[in-house]
Amino acid sequence: MAYLGKARKEDLRLLAEELNLNVGDNMKIADLSKLITTHPDYDEEFIKNILTVIVEDRKLREQQEVVREQQEVVRKQQELVREQQEFEKEKERFDREFQLEKLRLENERLIRG
Repeated sequence: MAYLGKARKEDLRLLAEELNLNVGDNMKIADLSKLITTHPDYDEEFIKNILTVIVEDRKLREQQEVVREQQEVVRKQQELVREQQEFEKEKERFDREFQLEKLRLENERLIRG
């Protein structure tokens, strides 16, 4: 029964719901543990197995969320690199146009001059 005290509240809440127990919104870990262990059909090994599955599922979801967040960071970094490259290309184009216009004006000045 000590294993229930080490569990997260969210995991115990899910466990109690899986057992079709009435879970109150403000129940503490101790309340949830007592609710689960005082159930007439309480079987420690069965409950441990269910809790293990619940914890593993939560950890898997958390890992998947971390992977999604990392993928989003990579996507944003790639987007920033692409935007930087576009900016550099545009800057180079403007620089070339500026130099060309400068040469045209110099050429006109020399022709008129």
